[in-house]
Amino acid sequence: MQVIEVPVVLRAADGRSGTRGMVTFARPSFGHRLARAGLQFLAGLAIGALLLPVPLIHLFGIMFFLGMSGLALKRLVTRRVLKHAEGQCPSCQSEQDFFVGMGGRRVKFPVVSSCPACHVRLDLFPVASGAQG
Repeated sequence: MQVIEVPVVLRAADGRSGTRGMVTFARPSFGHRLARAGLQFLAGLAIGALLLPVPLIHLFGIMFFLGMSGLALKRLVTRRVLKHAEGQCPSCQSEQDFFVGMGGRRVKFPVVSSCPACHVRLDLFPVASGAQG
């Protein structure tokens, strides 16, 4: 799995900005994505099949299976996933690791997170290639 780091500029919801950070994302191989999507699909199939014979609850089982199938398809086609984000919060000036999901969120800028210290919303934008700093 290829891991890539991208420098970012942080902007807080309270209007402060300018601090720098780093976003790490991975490019899982097709085999890895296929295996994870297959497990997700099988989990949906198994739980959906278990709920199928129960009157009225079988509707939830069908919807669960369809939902898990959609999530599995999304996992299969997502080529870049967020792994980690860190930097200095522009609001409270503390160095933090920022929550970016459980490892399966698609990379899309700006990355939205929050500071664990002051709980302000943060938007992480990639640094322009020609920027000085």
